[in-house]
Amino acid sequence: MFRYRFGHYPEAVDVDQIYRTRRTRAYCQNLGIQITAPPLGRPGQDDLAAIRKQTLEDAKIRNQIEGKFGQAKQRFSLSRVMTKSANTSETAIAITFLVMNLEAMLRLLAFLFFSWLMFCRKRFFLSFGKMFLTFSALS
Repeated sequence: MFRYRFGHYPEAVDVDQIYRTRRTRAYCQNLGIQITAPPLGRPGQDDLAAIRKQTLEDAKIRNQIEGKFGQAKQRFSLSRVMTKSANTSETAIAITFLVMNLEAMLRLLAFLFFSWLMFCRKRFFLSFGKMFLTFSALS
């Protein structure tokens, strides 16, 4: 699907531990795709710290992706998609993520609007206070 859309394979993929098999690694290596996973076998002592650091970074990326799917399943009922054809399922999933993105944009827009409103309100009350002080000084 990625190659069909972009014309090339991705440079690297973040995969769960279940997909880090020799067969999958060989397949990805033939296609020039880097699997971000620790190498198979017992690591050497000098590479151990670097491998652990890279594994932690990869896990952080995967956790963000898995968290977004979990949010889609719980909050946006993605787990209830029970369509019969693959095209309909893909459409339902795409619409779910479209709605998630629209909600995020709406949340940002609402934040900006209310921030602007509070700024204008503060400016109004500051100018009103100056006017009140000027008026009380005149009388």
